[in-house]
Amino acid sequence: MVVHCELQTMTGCRPELRSLIRDHAHIYFNIYYWFRVIFIHLVPCCTLAVLTALLVSAIQRAAARRRQLLRQNRRTESRRVAEKNWITLMLLTVVAVFLLVELPLAVLLIVLIVQNTVEVLAALHQYKDLPSGRTECS
Repeated sequence: MVVHCELQTMTGCRPELRSLIRDHAHIYFNIYYWFRVIFIHLVPCCTLAVLTALLVSAIQRAAARRRQLLRQNRRTESRRVAEKNWITLMLLTVVAVFLLVELPLAVLLIVLIVQNTVEVLAALHQYKDLPSGRTECS
């Protein structure tokens, strides 16, 4: 696209959607964002939350084992278990920060998608209620 102004000529690109997407943009973007929220945000976050819960359970079992080793006066093994626990706690911190950042974005996207879905359904309902022969809303 070339635009001529008073003093200069500018060349640039104009984004254009394919006709199928352009004609059904609300539906297309609705499907895209639902897919994104489910498969890029919710499924990974839920999976990560479950695995984190299992990891916390394993940490608790390891702490109980460490206390048992300390009672049996086996300090070398106890120290090894403590080092593994430290690494696991660092991993838990990283996972918690990731979830803390990712979940609010997922919630925001869900709110926006639900709002858009309601608008699309209302528009479809309004279109369906038009008298025959009319294809545009007034």
